[in-house]
Amino acid sequence: MISYEELEANIKKRIDRGMDSIQKPDHYNVGNIEAWDYILDSLGKEGFVFYCEGNVKKYLHRWRYKGTSSDDLRKARAYLDRMIELSSLADT
Repeated sequence: MISYEELEANIKKRIDRGMDSIQKPDHYNVGNIEAWDYILDSLGKEGFVFYCEGNVKKYLHRWRYKGTSSDDLRKARAYLDRMIELSSLADT
């Protein structure tokens, strides 16, 4: 398990490099599989799309009430992008 110090160092590296904390935050990339890939594998495509839809709605609902409103909008977009990605795979 990653220590708090290691996680903090990884976050600092991402900030220093300008990495995207919305698309690939360090705390979601510990281990061999990224969190939302694990959730997709667990729920299947249809269940994962519903999961993403719920998160889009959550972030759109609360973005006005938080000091980090642009982060919540970017998070909503990230989940919406995953939904679009999955639906485009079905179209091919």
